[in-house]
Amino acid sequence: MFSFDTFTRQLGDLRSQIEKITGAIADREAQIKFLQTSPPPKEDVLAACELVFAARAESAVMQIERAIAEWHRRPLALADGSAIAAMRLVNAVNPGSAPTPFTLECSLFALIGEPLRAGVRKLIDDMDWPTPGPAIAARPAMIAAAEKTLPTFGANSPTCAKRPPMPA
Repeated sequence: MFSFDTFTRQLGDLRSQIEKITGAIADREAQIKFLQTSPPPKEDVLAACELVFAARAESAVMQIERAIAEWHRRPLALADGSAIAAMRLVNAVNPGSAPTPFTLECSLFALIGEPLRAGVRKLIDDMDWPTPGPAIAARPAMIAAAEKTLPTFGANSPTCAKRPPMPA
């Protein structure tokens, strides 16, 4: 026999379960969004800058070595003032090429990299930094773990398994 009170109670229980699941989903989605968009820690930014310094300096060192090797191949060019003037040693670009801000940056990192590194580190340390999220390297695993634990409304959901059967 149908009992309206039982139906109303079960409906209220179901609504509270849905609200609880909806709240859990919103919380988990907010956590995922925070992990995806929160500012990186200063240490991660400094580490990225170090990688840039190293890559740029390596590029410039290779170009400077190439320019000096050009003099090895053509030693008599050292007696020609116009040939020497055409060589771009400090700018670290291919012979006959004009320097660009990128090549100047590379050569500066190669030639006086440590003072530049210290200056950039100080600049970053002195900046007002927003509250950072966790380390960038840890975020993909944290996002994947949060996505796996998102509650669902599916039939295999643990909350659906706990629901009492509907009266006939």
